[in-house]
Amino acid sequence: MEHRHIGRLGAAVLIVIGIFAGGMIGCSQEDPAAEDVAAKTIIKVGGANGWDHIVIDTAKSREFAFNLIYRPPGPDSIFTVVDDTKKIARAALGELIASGHNPAKERTFLWVWAQVPAGRGETGAQLVHIYGHTEYNFDNDQLEFKPWKP
Repeated sequence: MEHRHIGRLGAAVLIVIGIFAGGMIGCSQEDPAAEDVAAKTIIKVGGANGWDHIVIDTAKSREFAFNLIYRPPGPDSIFTVVDDTKKIARAALGELIASGHNPAKERTFLWVWAQVPAGRGETGAQLVHIYGHTEYNFDNDQLEFKPWKP
């Protein structure tokens, strides 16, 4: 599945499109149930002050990756990043459980990355500052934040 930028309005539009398309969220035939969980996660968390949007990078039956994009200049503290990424991860776990899954037993991979645009490079390419990510550890059923180490 290719990643998509989805804000609150975009997620709501996807739900409406999904209803008209017979329950399919997005247009990928790979794993519509996983895409549904990912879209519902974004709707559930909504947004927060300083967030620009959330990207769904991966939505497969046992693998989910989200990317929280902040508006420049980004959060004031790494503690905000930890709280925000864990909020999204908890929402995804909640949606998985609500849809009848057991993320620990099924060994589900879940990552929520956080970044902010950081100007342009020498070639004009968009640069980003990556803060790190929260990941779900299915071995101990815990969320763990790992700062980015280039």
